[in-house]
Amino acid sequence: NNMKQNIQQLIIAATIILAAGNNCAVAQSNSTAISSSETISTSSPSPRLSLRSNLLLWAFGSPSLGMDLTLGRRWQVGLDGSYGNWSLSHRTHAARLSTAGLQLRRYFRPFTNRNSAYHPNLDIYISSSRGAYLGIDLRYTHFNEQLLTAGTPGREGDFISTGILLGYSFALDPCGRWAIDAALALGYQHQNYDRYTWYAPAAQNRLLGTRTHNRFTLTALDVALVYRF
Repeated sequence: NNMKQNIQQLIIAATIILAAGNNCAVAQSNSTAISSSETISTSSPSPRLSLRSNLLLWAFGSPSLGMDLTLGRRWQVGLDGSYGNWSLSHRTHAARLSTAGLQLRRYFRPFTNRNSAYHPNLDIYISSSRGAYLGIDLRYTHFNEQLLTAGTPGREGDFISTGILLGYSFALDPCGRWAIDAALALGYQHQNYDRYTWYAPAAQNRLLGTRTHNRFTLTALDVALVYRF
């Protein structure tokens, strides 16, 4: 039953994306007719909002939602967060993540070139496949990692990190309203966490100690579904 429901949800999502793509295709067809008498504007576009959700965090049971603001021809600023502060039974082998992040992105290709021109009459970005970008990622993460196998202790604590961000945005429909955004960041991370194990006689977790690390590591990993207004 769960598998059937998941398949139905995927079909519904695909139908919505295809419907959006068809609407964009009609708009592009109309824009071609208009362009014979009007010039597509290549001036700096007005700020535009996007919503995003990191699919990788959903896999950890942490619902994710973010907002992006496009500024000018190449720049974009994004805020995102996720919640995963669910209680874990001592029999549960899982990880939970709650995050808050700020990203500043600069795209290598401007939003106003031929493949992403803004048409003021249609109020859309035409074939807006945004491509590669470079940026900065600032992030706070609270985590509870309880992958207890063969005496491995659990960990709960906080990460504070900053990293250099590299990503690529793949358009899913002709006018680029739907997209998949894949990115990773490498940089500095401060880790502070408690180590614990389950103590059966007292029926509770027992603290084993606190550890602090500062290291160069992977600080962010995103595979996000994006919708651009």
